[in-house]
Amino acid sequence: MASVTGHAVNVANFLTLKTTCTYFGGKYNPVNAALKLPALAALAAEAEAALNDLKNALPAFETAVSLRGEAFKRVNALVTRVINAYEAMGGNAALLDELKALARKIKGKRATPKPKPSGTEPSARTVSASQTDYDSRWNNFDAFVKKLQGDAAYQPGEDELKVATLAALSTTLKAHNAAVDETYQPVSLARAHRDEVLY
Repeated sequence: MASVTGHAVNVANFLTLKTTCTYFGGKYNPVNAALKLPALAALAAEAEAALNDLKNALPAFETAVSLRGEAFKRVNALVTRVINAYEAMGGNAALLDELKALARKIKGKRATPKPKPSGTEPSARTVSASQTDYDSRWNNFDAFVKKLQGDAAYQPGEDELKVATLAALSTTLKAHNAAVDETYQPVSLARAHRDEVLY
């Protein structure tokens, strides 16, 4: 039979222990006050409350994470479309290079591929330069938009590619990052409290 583990299982097992001790009645009479039935009942109630606090905090955080993921999902394709539109308009070559560099950062791609280790040498440790966390992606997208704002020649026909629309999207992405940060704090505190009570 497989062993079942987890925080809820630990609390359930503790409740079983408390019930077993209650069943013994007067025969269960430990010297340590922390092991007496009232202390066990109080700890069991606190453990259940700690689990419930975490369950109550998680939905807002999970929703914020999901909404952020959806908002960022279309950014890579949108950046490609903007670059294609800028290039088709015959935009400034230097600015186009800067936009392409920012697009690579947003997409987590390198300008030049990593060298492949030869079969005889051990692979060297490398540091990731992808910048694909949501804060970095927003920061690079915002820089991308600001570069476009500085070029009055960029006037695409499609509303989705216009600077005002891109700036609004940048603001929305930043708000999604903030929402995840704000909803994470109650989850973090609830997890810490649960761990303090249970362990």
